Amino acid sequence: MLLGLTRTASHQAVLAAKLAAAEHWRPEILRLRIVSDIQYKEDTAVFTARANGYKIMTRLRGAENLHYGDELTLRKYRLFPLRLKRNFFITAYDDYLYAHGYALRLNADARDVAERRARRSLFGLAIDCKNKFVQVQKQTLPAEQARIMCTFLFGAASSALDSETMTEYRRAGVIHLLVVSGMHITLFVALLQSLSGCLRLRPWPSFWLITLVNVLFIFAVGAGPSVGRAGLMAEIALLGRTVQRRTDAYNTLLLSGLGLCLWDPLLIFDQFTFQIFQSLADQRRFYFRGRTGR
Repeated sequence: MLLGLTRTASHQAVLAAKLAAAEHWRPEILRLRIVSDIQYKEDTAVFTARANGYKIMTRLRGAENLHYGDELTLRKYRLFPLRLKRNFFITAYDDYLYAHGYALRLNADARDVAERRARRSLFGLAIDCKNKFVQVQKQTLPAEQARIMCTFLFGAASSALDSETMTEYRRAGVIHLLVVSGMHITLFVALLQSLSGCLRLRPWPSFWLITLVNVLFIFAVGAGPSVGRAGLMAEIALLGRTVQRRTDAYNTLLLSGLGLCLWDPLLIFDQFTFQIFQSLADQRRFYFRGRTGR
């Protein structure tokens, strides 16, 4: 508990310092690197970029064929520092961005990109594979069914579901199906274990191969708090199986929470992630009560 509070306080101090420094940061030539998947909304590309240590929510009008890792040089742009309301319930967009580590918002036009350099990586390849699969679904299925299928597989961030559909799922109490979480990771890791068994791989080569593919999958679907928690739990369970040790779901839950806290403590306070942690903890408590009662 003390470690979590200390880490949260230090993380908040770093974010506040970055936000204050970003208030007056306006370079003549801006060089940024794309560090997320790109979502296209009408004629605008929306993505996360990094420049000078700042995490920037970027909207680039008229941009096409952008990829993860691309480096862009801008001569004309508009940077907006975040204006925080700092209320307990995150109702403002800038507060939401701040809670996810952003310091600035940027608007620009593709015509103002003076230079673009392509940088390839394994993470970029994973995102490209995911986008290719999404494109196949869109070409095969009707538009609405394709969006729902892609959302089931890769989360709402990978498919532009309309607000009416999201509202229907929320009212039905199954909105969690539209977020990549433990169900997806469990099925994905089980499939990888079956494939490694068919290939007759030894335990440790199988562990490292599954870990690599699992990390790439987590990153390809957005590396959100929920999938990060599920991925850490899967890795802990997989490690226990590799060294032939029994693992406890409650302990893996706590260790995954500790891992998220050390990486970014604000992920623990993400609304959906907090609900997942609470529900899993409650399930374990009722389970042990039932066993004790018998």
